[in-house]
Amino acid sequence: MISKKEKIEKIINYTQKNKIKAYKIAQNTKLTEVGVSKILKKSSKNPRDLTVDEIYDYLFKNKEEHFSKIEDEQQGSEKITFVKDNIKINLDEIIAFLISNVKKLNNEGKLDSLIEAINYVKNNNKLNDEINGIKELIERNKDILK
Repeated sequence: MISKKEKIEKIINYTQKNKIKAYKIAQNTKLTEVGVSKILKKSSKNPRDLTVDEIYDYLFKNKEEHFSKIEDEQQGSEKITFVKDNIKINLDEIIAFLISNVKKLNNEGKLDSLIEAINYVKNNNKLNDEINGIKELIERNKDILK
């Protein structure tokens, strides 16, 4: 089991690396921005275990934190981006990757898993048109690719 000290270090490293602010964590947890900020800045000497656990669970057990919306400065429109290890990949690039690799996904038995994941998210969250477009594209091509 990971210690509280290790969790705090992992939290700090992850938030710095992925530019996740205390405000975002506070919005998605029951914690205050000030409390989270003190942990991220290492000014909280001995934060409560429950507080550390809540931040840790949000960052490492919740997949949604990897998705962020950023402003496209040139067009002023909102873009959905996947952020991992300070690398930002926009949704259009992800869709292009899926389309170009859909046969390989099918051959490896991952296509059904992808469709199941999309259906799960669709039924449990609000999705944007792009995600629904991916689902429709995959479903339309599923029989052709077998």
